[in-house]
Amino acid sequence: MRQSDWQTMIKDAGTFDEKLRIVCEALNEYPDDYDLLIMKGDFIQLADDSEYDLEEAKRQYEQALSIDPARPEACASLGYFHYAILDDDEEQSYGFASP
Repeated sequence: MRQSDWQTMIKDAGTFDEKLRIVCEALNEYPDDYDLLIMKGDFIQLADDSEYDLEEAKRQYEQALSIDPARPEACASLGYFHYAILDDDEEQSYGFASP
């Protein structure tokens, strides 16, 4: 599957569960794709019937951050995760600090 193919499939998918399934398939071919890792973390949180727990979403953001610490998306997602999901006021600033 080419990158443009999975991007179109994700965009066209009707539910977050379907989007998550497509992202997981794409990650089998592109395991270190920064954007896919961020999407997987996001879709885990939004899917209704996800087989993944919320800690897996956090791990996806951390893995993306380890791949490219200069990009802001993983920091922002991780900070939001700590704030909104874990209700952790101390760690939320992590998402907005320089790596």
